Amino acid sequence: MEDIPDTAESTRGVECPACNATNPPDTTVCVECGYSLVGEPAPFEPGVILEGRYRIDREVGRGGMGVVYRGSDLTLSREVAIKAMLASRADAGVLARFMHEARSLASVEHPRLVPVYAVGQEQGVYYMVMKFVEGEPLSDVLSAGQTVTEETVQRLIVEVCGALSVLHQHNLIHRDLKPANLIQGPDGSFTVMDLGIVKSTDDATTNATNAAGTPRYMAPEMFSNDPVDARTDLYALGVVAYQALSGVTPFDGPTPMSILYKQAHVEPQPIRRLNPSISKPMAEVIHKLLRKAPNKRFQSASD
Repeated sequence: MEDIPDTAESTRGVECPACNATNPPDTTVCVECGYSLVGEPAPFEPGVILEGRYRIDREVGRGGMGVVYRGSDLTLSREVAIKAMLASRADAGVLARFMHEARSLASVEHPRLVPVYAVGQEQGVYYMVMKFVEGEPLSDVLSAGQTVTEETVQRLIVEVCGALSVLHQHNLIHRDLKPANLIQGPDGSFTVMDLGIVKSTDDATTNATNAAGTPRYMAPEMFSNDPVDARTDLYALGVVAYQALSGVTPFDGPTPMSILYKQAHVEPQPIRRLNPSISKPMAEVIHKLLRKAPNKRFQSASD
């Protein structure tokens, strides 16, 4: 009897384990991030060894694009993280960008940017091998509307901007900066993760037909024909900081389109109305990051 839901339970929305969005009942794919809600088989089973070197140990998480495993580098006797693409997301265009940008990221180094050790293909599955970072996603820290201290957000902004500055210097844009992609380590430091949909500023494809990201953290230019550049990541950082200090994102809604409409046309509620303890300088920084027009935001991560 425990396996048979009652009527009230059966009419509830389906929560996505990847982005925590609530989907209509009987939804099979998350309307917000594209994550499969029907238990898509994992690309690799524990024990598989990639390149004769990287062993898959166990699955530790899933996102809209792929599965993340904890693994072992058998050559150097160290833990690694291995991200493998889900079969449902493995169309030719996505795979080509995944491999191209992963190779580019392998040459980018910063203490707050997870290093990429290798990229490859095994059993028809594309994957990247990265440093394993101890800690927990900021999304877990902020679950159920929790907040963190202003001092923590100051550190978050400084460290993430350091990582973004290096990415941007290499003409790369993260495009999916959000709490789930920021790991807070045991020492309180933050590491930028999940670079699978990173975009080169040299990519001339239009944004409207190649939009990627999570609606609650997407800058207005990401779903228009306006250029996407370093300032797009800064907008997402502003959303993260706003949420970390207030417990809510600036914009929310029942559907991705309703959220994107607000991103483009509605001004965020002043954050000090939600949390009067926030200092004026911090509030000013956050609201400048959240300006609709990119030329009114900070113009670079180093700024």
